[in-house]
Amino acid sequence: MVRPAGRRQAYGQPQVPGRVRLCHSNKELQEEVARIVMEKIEQNPDVHSIGIGLDDVSPETFCQCEVCKAFGPTLSDRVARYDSAIAEIVSKTYPNRYVTMFAYAQWRNPPQETKLHPNVILSYVGVHTHGYLYTPDRVANHELFDGWA
Repeated sequence: MVRPAGRRQAYGQPQVPGRVRLCHSNKELQEEVARIVMEKIEQNPDVHSIGIGLDDVSPETFCQCEVCKAFGPTLSDRVARYDSAIAEIVSKTYPNRYVTMFAYAQWRNPPQETKLHPNVILSYVGVHTHGYLYTPDRVANHELFDGWA
């Protein structure tokens, strides 16, 4: 069961209609997503990567169970660890295939502790307060992106 905002909630009852929240620290979930990724690779043998990006919602809608809280000190760490766990499973069968993720919204800032698995491709979505060509925004975004390396 997912515990967004510390409340027990069944998978079929999202706080945000149409967006189911998952317990990213759950090993069975990671294995199931990896299985789905590998199934997509089998169906499309020429594919090089499969996206496993998350919805862009506020952090309080993410699971807040004790295991998820311990999964990383920041939401970026938790997302990076979840995606890396999936990449680790997939890479055992498909070492030259990748999963893609977004560094976006509440997990835009680099993780404090977690390094991405080598088979995770990061798509960084930065902050554009004045537009990408505005030098301070561009410089700040490059520094944040580099923090994911």
